[in-house]
Amino acid sequence: MFKSEHGFNINVADLQKTFHEQGIDAIRTIAIPSVVREQHRGEERCETPTLSEVGVVSVTARNGFDFCQVIAGTDGRPVNIDNVLFVNKDPSKSSIIHGTAGVEIGSYFSIGWKRKADCLILLYHVTACELFMSVEDQKMIQSKEPSVQDATKIKKIHPIAKLTCALSGHMVRTWRGETSDVPDELLALHVATEARLQSNYPVPGYMDMIRMVATTDDSVATAKALRNCEYSKPEVYTPDIFVNKIYREILEIRQHQYQNPEITADGKRRKIGPVRAVETLTLDREDNTVQIDLVILRDDISPIHFQTTLTQDNFFGQDGRVTLERGLVLKCTSFDKLRSELENRRVDLVSVNLASIR
Repeated sequence: MFKSEHGFNINVADLQKTFHEQGIDAIRTIAIPSVVREQHRGEERCETPTLSEVGVVSVTARNGFDFCQVIAGTDGRPVNIDNVLFVNKDPSKSSIIHGTAGVEIGSYFSIGWKRKADCLILLYHVTACELFMSVEDQKMIQSKEPSVQDATKIKKIHPIAKLTCALSGHMVRTWRGETSDVPDELLALHVATEARLQSNYPVPGYMDMIRMVATTDDSVATAKALRNCEYSKPEVYTPDIFVNKIYREILEIRQHQYQNPEITADGKRRKIGPVRAVETLTLDREDNTVQIDLVILRDDISPIHFQTTLTQDNFFGQDGRVTLERGLVLKCTSFDKLRSELENRRVDLVSVNLASIR
């Protein structure tokens, strides 16, 4: 473990070295530090241990990342957007940490390391959590009359959680061959880690997904144009392909933004903001379906009109999770709740303004 200017990180290089020198038994159980932060969900607030998405780019920047860390939920899949606490505003300026997510006992995370022909992926499961503070911090907090300087420091103190983690799967690839022991429930996390190691792109898509935001005059005009099919002929997909197409579209927009940075009048690089999108949800009461149309606004080319239809049968995927992101279905956790939400609005078509969480 080590503490950098970006916070606490896991010493991936040390884990990799220990594995090669002492074998898998030496890294079956590890303890790592986790900064405890306040998590907001609407009006609710709670303190939660956190881990960060990490991706350190190779020197040549042609072979993807030297090492990375990918956070997953208790279901073993890359972290759900609801658990993301914050994301770096401009990852192109900070290649070390992109985003931070809340974790709990039962959460998973992966560590990936590669160097030329060698590749190591370790999948861990959080089994215990213990809060602690340094002696200095405890004394400062317990002080009855702290100085002005100490009072300022107290506001910045974050408790640290000690997370005990058990190895749940691993993959080793060298010039001699590949050894893999990855359980089925962690395949999605394993694949996400491999993709992260191979990608030259600084942002994982699942931390750049979209959420509902306030309506604007521009979004009202966009929704009207979307209803009138003024952008293009709708590209119709099944829900799972639909959401993958949206991911891909966001990634393409981001790539274009990083490769063609906007320069402000004073010669500085303009900060990259949220990706804007608008969707409409249309309830068909007779067929008991909800048609979703979505367009992501972009500057370089004409927007694409994406379309899918949700039913009672395809609202959930094979893994039991909602096929689409919660922001795309009005945060409803079931098809019946989505239908009820649309029926209560007394209109067959509802427009929603969306933006990525950057």
